[in-house]
Amino acid sequence: GLVWRAVTCAEDVSAVLREGWRARATAATALNASSSRSHALLCVKVKGVREGRPFSSLLHLVDLAGACGWCVWT
Repeated sequence: GLVWRAVTCAEDVSAVLREGWRARATAATALNASSSRSHALLCVKVKGVREGRPFSSLLHLVDLAGACGWCVWT
């Protein structure tokens, strides 16, 4: 499941990314013995104050298992 973690520095971000990496479940498929077959979702919410007014932004990064099979890399 999705878990939100508050971070305030680069070390916190690294720790959260390591936690997520450890939580990923992987398994082979009949077509690809090295496939992770796991999806990953990284949501980054930035909150702050600019010119005395609060703001927030959301960024969603998605890794779909097997999606690279549809891409052509040159």
